[in-house]
Amino acid sequence: MLLILLALIWGSSYILIKYALKVFTPLQLASLRVTIAFVALLPFLFVWQLKNLTAKQWLYVALVGLLGSALPAILFATAQTKISSSLAAILNALVPLFTLLVGAFFFKENLNNFKIAGVLLGIIGCGATIFIRSNGLLDGNNLFALLVIVAGICYGIATNILKRGLSGLPAIGLTAWSFVFVGPVAAAIAYQSGAIEVFKTNPEAWKALGYLAILGVMGTAVAISLFNVLIQKTTALFASTCTYLIPVVAVLWGLNDGEVIHAVDLVGLGCILLGIYLTGK
Repeated sequence: MLLILLALIWGSSYILIKYALKVFTPLQLASLRVTIAFVALLPFLFVWQLKNLTAKQWLYVALVGLLGSALPAILFATAQTKISSSLAAILNALVPLFTLLVGAFFFKENLNNFKIAGVLLGIIGCGATIFIRSNGLLDGNNLFALLVIVAGICYGIATNILKRGLSGLPAIGLTAWSFVFVGPVAAAIAYQSGAIEVFKTNPEAWKALGYLAILGVMGTAVAISLFNVLIQKTTALFASTCTYLIPVVAVLWGLNDGEVIHAVDLVGLGCILLGIYLTGK
């Protein structure tokens, strides 16, 4: 149920990014999103205090904030200036592969044939969707699509850090404290990037801020807390498979917004869902 709930929340974030980009620049959008999430999580700093953490663990907490939230927010916003919201979500399904590779090479993750086959099948589905669709990576936006892949690598590293280095800590408290390291910086960037001036000059700014509020509170603060719970209750690889379901939600939002969805997209998503089953096995 957590897996499905996360897919619904994060799958809806891409269309919100698309709408907010009509008003804000990618840097303004990302910094405002992280700032709003930081403010929403502030009360939890007093409820869940992380005690007796080593210096290495505090470094892990900071890395989770940077790699699991701040950098991906910038990368996704920048990528979606040139690629569709549905394509961005489909590319994000590569996260389980990066989670698997990071876990295998750096954390000695135990692999089996079902895990490998499931992830590879999911990647095949993504590849089919990307390279066969007429408006996919072959339309000259390769570099912007690569930004989504870089964000996926960041997620893969952060997921393994959470499972291997911060296991057993309260999920919401861990999320709140991770934003201590990125929230104030994001607020400063939002101010310096001219976000305040946008509210003075663009009448659509407050509506866009509403989209960012949903992104910051639900798509970042709430969703990451739930994701941390999922990682602690299961495995890093299983938790990352929520990104398999995200494209389904994102594609439905894309269809509703007039984005062109090809038959190959549905075939690719079918492969991805089958990959979830094999990975779970």
